[in-house]
Amino acid sequence: MNEMLSVEQLAGVVNDWCDEHGISPANGQAGERITVRNVRYYRTLGLIDAPALGGGQGFGEKHRLQLAAIRLLQAQGPAAEPDP
Repeated sequence: MNEMLSVEQLAGVVNDWCDEHGISPANGQAGERITVRNVRYYRTLGLIDAPALGGGQGFGEKHRLQLAAIRLLQAQGPAAEPDP
């Protein structure tokens, strides 16, 4: 995937990948589908790098992998509390 995607296309590509691989959030704290709003929120947290172009354009393979990693971590559920 070398093409640049819009934020809507990026969310769709990752949702399709999650559906294909049976990946979904474990505990209901995250939505079943990744939305444009989610992508923008993850950007503000610094979890996803800035797009190459402005206006919600210019997302590529790196961004797809970052978003897939977030979804995989959500599928694992919350981290266990360490023993005291």
